[in-house]
Amino acid sequence: MNSKPSCSPEGKALRMTELTAGQPKCLLPIANVPMIWYPLQILERSGFKEAIVVVSELAKSEVSTTLDRLGLKIKMEIVGIPGTEDLGTADSIRLIHEKIYNIQISW
Repeated sequence: MNSKPSCSPEGKALRMTELTAGQPKCLLPIANVPMIWYPLQILERSGFKEAIVVVSELAKSEVSTTLDRLGLKIKMEIVGIPGTEDLGTADSIRLIHEKIYNIQISW
């Protein structure tokens, strides 16, 4: 496929503060796998070759390391969004607009 989907899994998880105190929300385990694996795995199975993963700059290193260990074949570009405020999907896309040429949003 020629499309490059954007996956914006990061958020403050205000209703899950006890669970996310030590790790990014997208790395919370579901059936022993970080929840970010599920949308990326679906994109991979659907034929996508690459995806942009948008996370906070503070979580970028940890998310990147975790994704490297998951064994996904899809090429992922991890983009860190600076700042501590909780941005929505539209703001996240606005901040990475130069990386987008044909987008399909998945969350």
